[in-house]
Amino acid sequence: LLHRWQDHVVGWTDIAATPAGQKIIMLSFESLNLNFDETVRHVGQQIGQPSATPVRPTKNVNVVRAGPG
Repeated sequence: LLHRWQDHVVGWTDIAATPAGQKIIMLSFESLNLNFDETVRHVGQQIGQPSATPVRPTKNVNVVRAGPG
């Protein structure tokens, strides 16, 4: 299980480090947890959707939509 996770993460970090990966935004759980507003604003700017007042969901609310994958 850990090797599968490592392969997944390393694959994305390797791609992000190339010219082709310049549109990949790397972020961590820690950045969302410790600096939620700043992290969401940064991602919004990167994708052209700035957010002036990000709203952090409460811990007991499921924010993942149902669907495949």
